Order: sequence, then structure tokens, then C-alpha cells
Amino acid sequence: MKTSYKYLAALMLPFMASCDSDDVQYHIENPEDQMHITASVEELVLTAETVDDEVLTFNWNPPMERGENAKITTYFRMGVADNNFEESTGLIEMAPDQTSISFTCDDLNDYLMEWGISPETTVSVEAQLIASVTDTTLYKKPELS
Repeated sequence: MKTSYKYLAALMLPFMASCDSDDVQYHIENPEDQMHITASVEELVLTAETVDDEVLTFNWNPPMERGENAKITTYFRMGVADNNFEESTGLIEMAPDQTSISFTCDDLNDYLMEWGISPETTVSVEAQLIASVTDTTLYKKPELS
């Protein structure tokens, strides 16, 4: 019985060695940011007088064309800065030709309260665009802005 295990181990050794030596790693470059998201204001104070007014708008350029078969879906999210979007709006799908999104004072106030930010607190927010590519024959990394 021991002899058959020796033969089996001897047969498996070349297979095990070949699996470890053929590690393949792929590096796919991030596409250049052509969307260049910008905010309409640097600082903003939310007040009762502006509750229904659009007080913050994010604008961007269309994402990079990614080939004939590529379908690009752009998502927007906004959250507390330097928090890896743990406290954020979640992904909001944009219309195919949409290049801006606006928020009222009331919208922003609702988000801030949802994120646990108390009134009269200064907070920095950040926004991100993700242009995801689907329906292609090859995987393509999303464009980020």
C-alpha cells in the first residue's frame, strides 16, 4: 500500500510544481480622466431661506469613448470626504447624455443628517463619477473622476 502512495506522489509532483511556476498577472491601465468633475461652489452654508433652492451643482464632460461595442453607464456618488464613500449617496445612475447633477439645500441637509452630521457642523464632501463599460468583448476598467 505504501508503494502505491509513493508512485501517486511521484506522479503528482510535476503537476504541483507546474501550477506554482505559471502565475500570470495582468495589469490594466486606468483610462485617463476626461470627465473632470467640478463643483459649482467651494463653500456653502445651508440656511432656511434657501431650503428649496438648487445650491450645489456638479458638472462634467462626457466620458471617453471606449470602442464600437462599448456601452457606457455613468454613476455619480457624493459623500463625506476622506471616508472612502462609506457615508455616501450610493451610486446614482445618470442618463446617457447627462453631464450635471444639482442638489437643493433640502436635499443636502437630508443627506448630511442621514450621514450623522449634526446641524451647524462644518463638513467637507467629495463626489465621484464612475463611467462603467459593458457589452464589450473585452474587459475595460471604468473611467473615474
